[in-house]
Amino acid sequence: MAQFTVNAQRFDPYKNFKFRVRWDGRYVAGISKVGALKRSIEVVEHREGGDPSLTRKSPGRAKFEPITLERGVTHDTEFEGWANKVWNFGSGLGAEVSLRDFRKDIIIDLMNEAGQTALSYKVFRCWVSEFQALPDLDANALLKMLEEPPPNSVFFLVSHAPGRLLPTIRSRCRRVDFPLLDDAAMTSALGQALPDLDANANAVAIQMLKLENEGWERDYDVTEPSEPSFNEPP
Repeated sequence: MAQFTVNAQRFDPYKNFKFRVRWDGRYVAGISKVGALKRSIEVVEHREGGDPSLTRKSPGRAKFEPITLERGVTHDTEFEGWANKVWNFGSGLGAEVSLRDFRKDIIIDLMNEAGQTALSYKVFRCWVSEFQALPDLDANALLKMLEEPPPNSVFFLVSHAPGRLLPTIRSRCRRVDFPLLDDAAMTSALGQALPDLDANANAVAIQMLKLENEGWERDYDVTEPSEPSFNEPP
């Protein structure tokens, strides 16, 4: 069954993310980092009437720390719509805040290496206090890292449109072109990696690989400057 309701052809859109957020029985986002699910109990100090020299401690009010979801991806507008219910600018006077349904019960799933749910946490009556749609993007930070890389490090930069990269970044990279594989080449590779698959399983696996990588073909509409390149390392 497809998990991605926006595009039903994608069966595992959040495969590379170890945390997934779901509500109403469907996944809405994949997350790389989740803040601590922390609860603290207030300590109340008091004295007993018959023993004024000692301080007694008792549990007081419980406090739950905010949960932070970082480095995530989603193609479902429901997640941003939920964040906008707290304050939706431009929606009209008196309609900026939706107090009726701005709280939501969500489930945070922890996935194992096989992509199976290992542990789940259900968080009740949540609301979004801070929402950042895009991360901070800084090409100069990447350039500095390429100029002064950590010791014993190798960076792989993957791009379907190399012509859009900054010339200062392109000049510091060695380019290797990987053409698309046809069905015969993919069948051969799958046969070596998974020799137990039959012809039908091979066909299904090839179709799944195509669906997973849709949209990542080379963008030939972008003009690229002439530069030396090679297809195979020496």
